Amino acid sequence: MGQQKSERRFSTGHLLVRLLGLAFRYRRACVVVTVMHGVLVLLNVATLGLTGLGIDFLQSQALNGSAPRWPAGIAPPSGWSPLQVVLALSGAVLAGALASAVVKYAAAIASAALSQRVLLQLRTDIYARLQRLSFRFYDSGQSSSIINRAAGDANNVRAFLDGVLIRMLTVVLTLVLYFVYMLQVHVGLTLACLASTPLLWVGSVLFSRAVQPAYLRASELGDAMVRTLVENLQGMQVVKAFARTAEQAVKFQAANESIRSLKFSIFQRMSTFQPLMGLLTQLNMLSLIGYGGRLVIQGELSLGSGLFVFAGLLQDFAAQVPHITGFVNSFQISLASAGRVFEVLDEPE
Repeated sequence: MGQQKSERRFSTGHLLVRLLGLAFRYRRACVVVTVMHGVLVLLNVATLGLTGLGIDFLQSQALNGSAPRWPAGIAPPSGWSPLQVVLALSGAVLAGALASAVVKYAAAIASAALSQRVLLQLRTDIYARLQRLSFRFYDSGQSSSIINRAAGDANNVRAFLDGVLIRMLTVVLTLVLYFVYMLQVHVGLTLACLASTPLLWVGSVLFSRAVQPAYLRASELGDAMVRTLVENLQGMQVVKAFARTAEQAVKFQAANESIRSLKFSIFQRMSTFQPLMGLLTQLNMLSLIGYGGRLVIQGELSLGSGLFVFAGLLQDFAAQVPHITGFVNSFQISLASAGRVFEVLDEPE
């Protein structure tokens, strides 16, 4: 009962449906965590917008220019001095930062609680199923593989919720809100700055398909290493009696080295993929400086609420690239482990 059996029984689409079904069981908690992350995005945009508004106000005061365009027509009282306006904007930015810290803390606690609930239930379900399986199942399988499925694989499946699904929803929600906000500021500049975005998703899909076999192989090698360890511990008296200690040490070292080599090759791919995706996002900044700077000089775009906010959003957009890489990595690990976990859960009693 090896990994090959899991690969024959479960396609990627089937595993994805099963994983989404698992997430649906905890849909309320998933929605709560996702909403919290959405609030964080809104607070970030609001803070950037207020900072940009402050820059426009200071520019108007320094150059005796026209007053900035206040959002929703809400302008400070006409009797306020410039210092009072600046202090009010600074206080609003500080309040936004404090609110973000509180929401971020609450989101981290809620996400950790959700992941541990899922992990507890998965391990309980696997253990309960193992208690009801026939001796044929244990005769045809390795104890090391069963241990790995109840421990490591269950944890990897749990990671699908907070490491893949919620993170992906958060990234998509972030990009959508940023895109809508940027369109309201300037349509042409938005399209110019985000022209390379489709390449990010194409690259993520191609990378995901390329590394999936490596993750499946890593699960097999992990079973082999644990199997070698368990066999030696259970048969220690025989190993010592026949003076095979050195030979078994070499065997374990070889199994350990196989995992190290494979993991290193995966990390090499990850280390190549992430900088390439980051380079694409930096091209967006070049578009902003060139086209956006021209718009500012021509008076078609404000310096603070326009160029500064765009720069902040693009920097945050670039910061999402490691998240994309992270959930691609977590997704492949979850798929490789899901087949092994569901194989146990689907085994007839």
